[in-house]
Amino acid sequence: MVGYGPRLSNKKRCKVGIFARAKLIIEAKIKNSLSFLLSMGDVCAFSDEELKGMAHSLQCIDQASSVDEVMGFEGNAAKCYFQCYSKLFTGSGFCFEGRNSRPPKDPINALLSYGYSVLHRSITGAIERHGLCPYFGFMHKIKRGHAALSSDLIEEYRTFLVDRTVFGLVYSSEIGPGEFVSAQNGAVYMSKDLMERATKVLSDAVSRKAQFCQAYGDGYQYGFHAALDKKLCSVVDAIDAGDAMLYRPFLWDGK
Repeated sequence: MVGYGPRLSNKKRCKVGIFARAKLIIEAKIKNSLSFLLSMGDVCAFSDEELKGMAHSLQCIDQASSVDEVMGFEGNAAKCYFQCYSKLFTGSGFCFEGRNSRPPKDPINALLSYGYSVLHRSITGAIERHGLCPYFGFMHKIKRGHAALSSDLIEEYRTFLVDRTVFGLVYSSEIGPGEFVSAQNGAVYMSKDLMERATKVLSDAVSRKAQFCQAYGDGYQYGFHAALDKKLCSVVDAIDAGDAMLYRPFLWDGK
């Protein structure tokens, strides 16, 4: 259910196209993840066998009959993706065996979690500027204090903005294992200096202009915030018209 503040009084309108939007978002997320992995051929060339879990999820989403099914296929694709993502760090001095959080238990997961949290906050601010309620989404479960709509909309951008940035930081040898601290509970934390540097690198990635809006056919390059404003306008249009297909997902071509 998409929150739409005082501008949306009819609850039925909130529910229009929830399933269709969920499919569009998760399809875009998986395609963007595949684009990233395929663009890393000079670091690690992934075989069709290694990528088949993601390809299979893409095929199955089209036949899904509920949001829960879509999210299940997303989970399968994410598992496959992070198995491949881990291979990018071979020989880097960092061990990454899959995604974990709350708390992150290795340096790569600490970097990913931090990047996702920065991006999530940025999206929440943009949602509020557009008069939408970030706490009512259409995929992620609604629970107290959780900006569910932000969690929905971040999915398409995770790989492009965060995963690539984390890989770049490690691959360029800009950080080392000594810049992380392990707690007794197994959590791994970044040093203050590293957090400041990671924030700057993420800010640079967010401000760098790219073709975020191929779906609009305008061919222009935008910084992330300008692109996100266009994205949220498409969310509003989809709600107002009751037509999920007015929602424009972000698709990255891997360039």
